[in-house]
Amino acid sequence: MSIENIRIAKSALTDTIYAGYTDKSGITWKTKKDVTDDFLAAVIDRFSGFSETITCSDGKTYEIQVKEIK
Repeated sequence: MSIENIRIAKSALTDTIYAGYTDKSGITWKTKKDVTDDFLAAVIDRFSGFSETITCSDGKTYEIQVKEIK
C-alpha cells in the first residue's frame, strides 16, 4: 500500500467521509478512517470567503462557496 493508492469517499448511508485503501475492485474498503472533520475543515479553509466554479472530469460544472454564518 502506498500513498498513491489512498482513496476518499462519502458513505451513502451516513454521509461520513472516509479515507483509506480499497481492494482491487475499488469497491470494498480494506482499511478506512473517518476523516469527516478534517475534510470539512480543509474545505472551509480552501473556499472560505469566495466562490469558485469547478468543472469535473465528467464535464459537470459546480459552484462552491463557503460563507460563515454568525
